[in-house]
Amino acid sequence: MRGRPPIAWSSPGEPVIFIAYAARAGRGRIEVGPECMDARFFAPDALPRLAFPHDGTVVRAWRNATAAGARRRSPRSGRSR
Repeated sequence: MRGRPPIAWSSPGEPVIFIAYAARAGRGRIEVGPECMDARFFAPDALPRLAFPHDGTVVRAWRNATAAGARRRSPRSGRSR
């Protein structure tokens, strides 16, 4: 697997563990399976209302990781540190 490993979240007393993977959108069309009624791509700053309380935590962690990656790619050197 390339890229970052998945990140897991849970809250004290919560029986659910949420695991998030980072991915890049590919080309083509989204295909949904029988368990899904709809799927769409959204720009990071145009996300719809999120379904679960921890979703905001996931999005913030993704944004922080994205910003940290951008800082590591110094424009002065043109490459990653």
